[in-house]
Amino acid sequence: MGDLMTDSDPLTCEEAEPLLAAYSVGALDASTVPRLREHIGGCANCRATGSQFETTVSLLPLGAEPVDPPDHLRGRVLARVQTARRRGWLAGAMGRMASRIRR
Repeated sequence: MGDLMTDSDPLTCEEAEPLLAAYSVGALDASTVPRLREHIGGCANCRATGSQFETTVSLLPLGAEPVDPPDHLRGRVLARVQTARRRGWLAGAMGRMASRIRR
């Protein structure tokens, strides 16, 4: 029978190393994070590699020149915020009405 890895099995360095970059930018699947943290806790090499990724990620904003967004972007963003607020308000109002009906 072949070895099947489960979500509770410890990660190996070979499995952990490709996950470190995603972890450093907060893009790692939440179900994998505890296993990676467990591995990093016991592996100095992966901990050092992860630390290097985190240092690099922290420096990324410093390397980018500020850019003024296009004029039309502000209007689009504000329109979406308004739509989200209305939907949130509507959903909240419907939820309150439904709770009153159930009483």
